[in-house]
Amino acid sequence: KLKIFVSKDGSKFLQNLDEWQFVTKNNIPKDYSNTSEVPFSQIDQAPIFPGCEEAENQRECLVQKVTMYVGANFDVGISKNLGLAKGLKKVYVQFKIDKTGKIIDVKARGPHKDLETEAIRVISSLPQMQPGEENGKKVAVKYTLPITLVVE
Repeated sequence: KLKIFVSKDGSKFLQNLDEWQFVTKNNIPKDYSNTSEVPFSQIDQAPIFPGCEEAENQRECLVQKVTMYVGANFDVGISKNLGLAKGLKKVYVQFKIDKTGKIIDVKARGPHKDLETEAIRVISSLPQMQPGEENGKKVAVKYTLPITLVVE
């Protein structure tokens, strides 16, 4: 499942939605009862993105809203002047949604430093969310986002 987003400058942004398959607690047994940080795939109650409060599946809503936000705000036009070969390029972004719902510890890995910097800028600008919970306790949630770009 690929979803194509078009940025403000007309550049294309491609997101592979199959990369968002969720791992259930039955697949990877782990006890997070004594930790203050939990991976997104394992969290009892995922953070809630603004506008997802009434969604039937808040976890899925968060994924969709983050993907749409990145698609609308990532300046893929910068990839044109970086000397990258044509084709699909991925930037992997890791970050945390802390106990208060703020985005912290944003890191990126990709085919060029400028793409990593842009990914960090966009993710850092995500709106504050309602924090995730594990066993009824607010915890930080680790999140990994693959951003796929089409270099033409």
